[in-house]
Amino acid sequence: MNSSYNKYIAHSGLDFKQYQYDGVVWCVDNEKGGLGGSGGGSGGGSGGGSGGGSGGGSGGGSGGGSGGFIADEMGLGKTITMIGTFLCNLVKRTLIVLPPVLIDQWYKQIYKTTGHKAVLYYGQKKKKIDLLGLGFCIVITSYAHIALNKKKKKGGEGDVEGLNDIHRVQWDRIVFDEGHHLRNRNTYLYKGALQLKSPIKWIVSGTPIQNGKADFYNLCRIIGYSDFKKVPILKRTKKEVGILIPDMTANLESVSWKNENEMKLSSCIHGIIGGGGSGSGVGSSTNITYWLHNRFSSGVLPLYLRARQMCIYPKLVKGFLGEMVRDKIITREEYADIVKYSSKLDAVIEAVLKNKDNGNGKIIFCSFRSEIDDIAARLRDNGIERVVTFDGRNGAGARKTILCERNDVLILQIQTGCEGLNLQEHYSEIYFVSPFWNPAVEDQAVARCHRIGQKKEVMVYRFEMGGLEVEGLSVSNEVSDSNEVSDSNEAEGLNSMDNYIMCVQERKRIIAREIIS
Repeated sequence: MNSSYNKYIAHSGLDFKQYQYDGVVWCVDNEKGGLGGSGGGSGGGSGGGSGGGSGGGSGGGSGGGSGGFIADEMGLGKTITMIGTFLCNLVKRTLIVLPPVLIDQWYKQIYKTTGHKAVLYYGQKKKKIDLLGLGFCIVITSYAHIALNKKKKKGGEGDVEGLNDIHRVQWDRIVFDEGHHLRNRNTYLYKGALQLKSPIKWIVSGTPIQNGKADFYNLCRIIGYSDFKKVPILKRTKKEVGILIPDMTANLESVSWKNENEMKLSSCIHGIIGGGGSGSGVGSSTNITYWLHNRFSSGVLPLYLRARQMCIYPKLVKGFLGEMVRDKIITREEYADIVKYSSKLDAVIEAVLKNKDNGNGKIIFCSFRSEIDDIAARLRDNGIERVVTFDGRNGAGARKTILCERNDVLILQIQTGCEGLNLQEHYSEIYFVSPFWNPAVEDQAVARCHRIGQKKEVMVYRFEMGGLEVEGLSVSNEVSDSNEVSDSNEAEGLNSMDNYIMCVQERKRIIAREIIS
């Protein structure tokens, strides 16, 4: 074991890190059934004691098969740990399932550190690959390729809807990188993952619990554990393993509403969600509130999105506003005034411009494409030349180019760019235009910069709207996956959707900590 790992480190050119070695020992013991319910951690060496802080570790016991969770904090090198495990415990067929953005990264890392060329079962190339005829190999594929087809197959006994060759192979090890993608058991992706056959299954994710307890239970079923208290979990932080990197400083910017009509409409929308009417002293708010009640009589859930969009960039709701103009609820002049302004984006632009000459690369995380485009245009208009955008509209080639270049500002759609990217070399400032429902997504986003290799202090700026005169929203102790408002009086005085989402985030963080620890 020690000899194999040392050869791996020497061949790869990596520095020996005790905690990574401890992690490989822990994984290999687990795969060979060595944990046996005795508790986590590999013992001996830095990070060993914390290695399985929450992982009972059933190994080959009655709770499930071999494998478990690799939930180390982002930036500790979970990929290096897994490849080390491959080399120290050779098996015939290993399957790695991951988001498409990570395929190239894993392929290059495996080749660099082992000299092995993994089989890419992805895109059109997969048609030329005979999975059932492969010998010793590592196969890399995306989550889309393990999902079941929606159309149920008809055929002989034992057929399951949508199975393909990847489900018919008897794998010897399966690794689900960013495995939290499998948390929803009602998807064809989840059902497809259940059909994959292997005695060893790993969930690799720094944020396995994204919304609530159900996430953890569903992932446990994927890797074959029914006794949730015996699932092996390797969970360590940078601090626990003694890694010293520059500090991260978080700043919360409270933004005031600058435009009266922008605030009026937001007050009406928030008022209905909060169970009341509209804000006080709003001229035509009675008509707006009445119209909103009728328009959303079946439920207020769609108004969550509208309230969030109003907190970010009112132009996002221009279709919705067009209906109000048509029904003579607001005038064309009021419509034009509302979509002309964005108090939030004004504040973000001002903050970025204030820091533009400090020499730090800046990442701005957004949610909507038109929001991305507006920020990019305004920054360029204000003299920042190297501004690039990264979202679902970029092809694979363009994405590689963008990520390799040093730019002044990189604007990312958070769902596209929060995972797997290593951006610490060029960037050390992060701006979140608005809070995201899932706190783990933000944690993943911050980890793109705050990780091993970062040389500067990382500054994180978050922006929230406030100052609406509406009945406060409330958050219950149990947050549902739909993020619905409850009747609980917990967390009073949340008077904007930004504020409400941040409280939901904190509830979800508490749930995740309770489960993992």
